[in-house]
Amino acid sequence: GAYRSCFPYLIDTLYLPREQGRPNVMAPVSLPEKPGEKAGKGILVSFGGEDSSRLTEKIMDRILSAGIDPVRITVVKGPLFKRSLPEYPGADVRENTVSLQPLINSNRYLITSFGLTAYEGARAGLGVLLFSPTPYHKKLAKGAGFSSGEGKSLKALRFILAEDPSRLMQNNGKVLKNFSERTLSSVLQDLHPASVSCPVCGESGRSCESREPDRTYFRCIRCGIVFMSLFRPEALSDYSSDYFFDQYKAQYGKTYLEDFDHIKEMSDSRSSRLFRLLKEKSPAVLDIGCAYGPSVGQGKKRTSFWTGYRTGGRFLCQP
Repeated sequence: GAYRSCFPYLIDTLYLPREQGRPNVMAPVSLPEKPGEKAGKGILVSFGGEDSSRLTEKIMDRILSAGIDPVRITVVKGPLFKRSLPEYPGADVRENTVSLQPLINSNRYLITSFGLTAYEGARAGLGVLLFSPTPYHKKLAKGAGFSSGEGKSLKALRFILAEDPSRLMQNNGKVLKNFSERTLSSVLQDLHPASVSCPVCGESGRSCESREPDRTYFRCIRCGIVFMSLFRPEALSDYSSDYFFDQYKAQYGKTYLEDFDHIKEMSDSRSSRLFRLLKEKSPAVLDIGCAYGPSVGQGKKRTSFWTGYRTGGRFLCQP
């Protein structure tokens, strides 16, 4: 909603359009076991607890008209249905289902609308086909990467729901790629409270600039400084002397000093962007934690008031 950007830390349990603001992390409420090899050719049809749009009846009519064998179909009648379903001879109609997971695990296809069930099906390795009750659901389904059955001819539906679901399963990687491999509860357990007031002037008013899994960057509405609030302190790198040699080489193939000229080039590009933001001819810059000082050397080409501050250890540059 409108206040989404005000929250210090955001966890999305389902996909939302990027114009609503990127979360710190996407984490599912639950994380079903990854699938083994599935057998059979069953089709699970489930449109939630109430299905006020009557998609169950509409889609059953479509897929049966497409010539799909009803013996392959399991239909779930949600606990809040205020109507009776038509007779579907040969199909397995389930009522008062406590959990869909056993049914998801025993089928090859899932026909549903955008929501948690669709993600559970993708995680379980089913071929997932969505039909949407509203244009907004359709937008979410498309943005998340799901396949849509809407507008498909009967011939196309029959082809899609063939006995090999691999065509639909190809989308599962795209659907799940932005999700954490951890559940919502485990993500919450690792978070620690962090100050979201400006560290310079103490102002609590702020705008969100960027979000990462372990931190959020804010801009103070009073003094304009961009500052970081860290919600997982253990995620900070330990910049000991080992980092600049063995750890750096393990990550980049060479030590920090061997890579120094390349780092200086990157520092020049970053300082150029910084000076464009500052809009001053000769600003004063304090570079805290400057390592061996590549940014200091490049920065002094643009202003004589660039100082590197040593935060500890012999490997950090001197002022």
